[in-house]
Amino acid sequence: MQLPVRTALGFEIALLAVLQCTGCAQKSAPQRTFADQVALRLAKADLIGEAFSIMDNGKMLMNVDLATVIQPLEESLDLQAARILVHGSTDQAALESSARLFNETFQKHTKDLAQMWDLRTPNSHFTPQFMDSMLSDAASSKDRRNKDDPSSSDLLERGSLELLNSCAEKAALVKQTATLLPALRSQETLTIVEQLRAALSQAIARHPEHLKPFNEEKPPSQAIQSAIAKLHKLLEPPAGAR
Repeated sequence: MQLPVRTALGFEIALLAVLQCTGCAQKSAPQRTFADQVALRLAKADLIGEAFSIMDNGKMLMNVDLATVIQPLEESLDLQAARILVHGSTDQAALESSARLFNETFQKHTKDLAQMWDLRTPNSHFTPQFMDSMLSDAASSKDRRNKDDPSSSDLLERGSLELLNSCAEKAALVKQTATLLPALRSQETLTIVEQLRAALSQAIARHPEHLKPFNEEKPPSQAIQSAIAKLHKLLEPPAGAR
């Protein structure tokens, strides 16, 4: 079986400086080290990115930076995926169809990962060597992005900003769409995210040099920071529901 988790690394998946401006919205969330932020972001973006890649060859992710549009870090996966679906669908019927298909795709993908994940067995695909390679690929991809022509980065920023702003205008629809994605908030998914994060954290501990490209990443623009904070606030549950 071909390992699907590797293919999503083509999506650029670390916009970590923005955590400084959006993390305050989640004051109850545990404080994470920079290395752990990298590991969690790689884990979440890989799972979402791979599912979109399987579903529609990543068309909904064209001209957007996945790392930007799934901010902030502690937000639930269903809300993060819902904003992409809302922005990428042409009408309500298409949105509901895409959401159900994405939920099925994501559920099957995480089930496949769970079957391959058992680290207690010698046959596990997720060996330290595999995770080291996954981290190395992500670091190389980020290093290339850091050195890209500015016009390429500008294109991704404009597309990401358009998505964030349009979803802020449709915040109620984003929340409604998230309810169609139960697989993204299941215990199985939470377990997979945590296992992948932990394995990537261990890979970073073995190879701290791979943090360098993430440390050198250009901070997000003020417009992006403001758009993320605005959308997150609109998607937050009422205080009494937390």
